[in-house]
Amino acid sequence: MSAYLILDLSIKDLARFAEYIEKIPAFIQKHGGHYIVQGVEPEIIEGDWKPERVVVIEFPSKVEAKSFWVQIF
Repeated sequence: MSAYLILDLSIKDLARFAEYIEKIPAFIQKHGGHYIVQGVEPEIIEGDWKPERVVVIEFPSKVEAKSFWVQIF
């Protein structure tokens, strides 16, 4: 069963983030994942959530998603 990692990103250091952007796609693929949504500026229709950028990554399983997350952070 697929698992989804939903990220609410706030970029404070663009130079550091550029390094992340360069390296992370290969790491996502290593864990069988792929982007569903990548760095979109969301339009809030309802509620008070105020994300700056949203990323959604699909993994083949919860195990792969957790393995990816633990190795990143």
